[in-house]
Amino acid sequence: MGSSLLAPAPSTHWSARRLRGPAVLFGLLALALAAPAPAATPGASLKKFEEGVREFTAGHPAEALQAFQVSMELEPSPNTLFKIAKCYLALNRTASAYTSFRRAARLAEDRIKATGEQRFAPTQAAADAEAVQLASLVPHLLLALPADLPPRVTLALDGEPLPPALWPSAIEIDPGPHRLSATGSSINPYETSFEMQPSEEKHLELPIVRRQTGTIVLSFAQRPVGLSVIIDSEPIAPEQLTSPLILGIGLHKMEISAPGYLDFFAEQTLHDKEALTVAVSLNLAPRPKGAVPKVAPIVAGAITLAVLGFGIGFGAMAQSAENDQLALDPLFRDPTVRDGIRTNATIANALFGISGALGLATVGLAIATRPPRPPPPRPRRVSGGLALVPGTPVTRSAAPAEGGH
Repeated sequence: MGSSLLAPAPSTHWSARRLRGPAVLFGLLALALAAPAPAATPGASLKKFEEGVREFTAGHPAEALQAFQVSMELEPSPNTLFKIAKCYLALNRTASAYTSFRRAARLAEDRIKATGEQRFAPTQAAADAEAVQLASLVPHLLLALPADLPPRVTLALDGEPLPPALWPSAIEIDPGPHRLSATGSSINPYETSFEMQPSEEKHLELPIVRRQTGTIVLSFAQRPVGLSVIIDSEPIAPEQLTSPLILGIGLHKMEISAPGYLDFFAEQTLHDKEALTVAVSLNLAPRPKGAVPKVAPIVAGAITLAVLGFGIGFGAMAQSAENDQLALDPLFRDPTVRDGIRTNATIANALFGISGALGLATVGLAIATRPPRPPPPRPRRVSGGLALVPGTPVTRSAAPAEGGH
């Protein structure tokens, strides 16, 4: 994590964007087969290992560390991990070196037990010896956290998340300057800088202050496809809807929508440590009387394409016949064929005109079948500061919100 400990493996974040818009009349579906990522080139791990050895011998431990780390990712090995520990030691990152030596020893031991490869025995012995020598030089950080620390608080050391399992214990940390930050939806952001000396055991108190917050739970009678939840103009990710939403005190505006349903609106004034459950039941949007069936533009579009196809066919026959006649000597051209060319060309032009008219009609049907967006109902004020669409059940609780202290 930054200049402390070993850098964790990078994480991959997936993100999804929901696209909304009018229905399209025609489209082409492209199918793509995702090819698996190619395997590492044989010998690539050894090549990076040898590069690391050259850089380390040349007195460049930072460059050597990068090469050894790549080699370790391509092919994990106790020997490579031992070299990584040596690089950390040369960079005065004693905690990272200590951890890497211990990991190298354990990995070598596992290899020996699993495969009987005794060539890793010297690596295990050397790594254990190095770790014993470093143990007294490793700085340790002890965190003093508030007893009423709210949930969903994240600590980051030098920009990297610090796992909660480490918070109560003495954290092995490299010498030098560091930065510790605390963030969360229920606390005021906090950040501090400090410096560690070799062998130092530092007690660091974090004066984390809880924000005045409450929770809102949205209870859905149904979850239609395309469900969208917006609170205070900010979209809420679907995975967040499965747990209580921690919000600051004050007025919050909610808008919940889904294709084919009437929008749901609510305004909530939330108090400190208050827990609120809002029952959300979306109603289907009514279809206007005499509305054109949704399948109408599809049928009209299919007919348009069929007529256009016939027109193209007659036009192609006329063009082909005309080209054949022009290739002949004028004395040998057939008048009856010329009449057929005129007939086919006339039919093609007529079909093109019909297909154009049908295309305009298709567009009109598509617009007619698009469901109108109903105007938002005017919320009415009820007790407690909640303004909801009439008939919306609301449950309030005086119990402290989840994590609120």
